Amino acid sequence: MTTFKKKAPGLLIYVGPTLSHGRLQHAQGFIDGFPAGVQELVDQHSWFRRLFVCPADFMEAKKQTQTKGSLLNIYYQRAKEV
Repeated sequence: MTTFKKKAPGLLIYVGPTLSHGRLQHAQGFIDGFPAGVQELVDQHSWFRRLFVCPADFMEAKKQTQTKGSLLNIYYQRAKEV
């Protein structure tokens, strides 16, 4: 299993799938926190937080979302149902 670097302060990128109704888009970036709608998703689904990574880890995390059985792949699949 790949160990990700510590997140860069304040900058995160979403590696999950694009969510309906424009709630969240794949590769969307966030600086110093989330807007209310995204924060609500993270609060409702604690695992959802794992789909946000620092830019240095984005490419590796994206690969893991496509690797069947990996933890990020499981979270990615779950996010499609949110």
